[in-house]
Amino acid sequence: MRFTYAWDSTTGNQADLSSCTVGEIVTYQDSRNPWPFPSPPFPPDAYTNPTVIDLAATLPGFQDDHKLTPYTTFVKPYSTSSFPATQYYRYRCSGGKYVYIVGPLSIVRSVNQNADGTWNFTVTKPTNGLATINPLP
Repeated sequence: MRFTYAWDSTTGNQADLSSCTVGEIVTYQDSRNPWPFPSPPFPPDAYTNPTVIDLAATLPGFQDDHKLTPYTTFVKPYSTSSFPATQYYRYRCSGGKYVYIVGPLSIVRSVNQNADGTWNFTVTKPTNGLATINPLP
C-alpha cells in the first residue's frame, strides 16, 4: 500500500515537526504474548503483539514493517502458515494522542509451498490486492 501525506505548521517551520512521529500499529489475531513474528521474512524471535513502529515525522520516507523486502534474512525451514492482522497508520505530536491516518486495514501474511517444492510469501491487503515473493530464496 502506498499513501502520500504532507505536514503543515502554523509557522511553516519544519522544526515544528521535531516532536512528531508517524508510524503503524499491527495487531495479529494470534494472541500469544510474547508473540513470535511469522517467518518469513522475520526471524522467529519473540516480540509483543501488537507491533508498533513510530519514526520521526521529519524523515523523508516511512518504512512499512509488513513489507516484502525484509531487512533481515529469510529464515528456514519454511512452513505453510497464515497470519491475519489489522493494520493502522497514524501520527502523534509531543507524546499526545495518536491520530489515525489510514485503517483499519485487514492484512494477511502467508507462506505456501508451490507444486514444484519451492515456497512463496504473500502479503494481501484489501486496498491493492496482493504482492508476493515467488519463489522464496
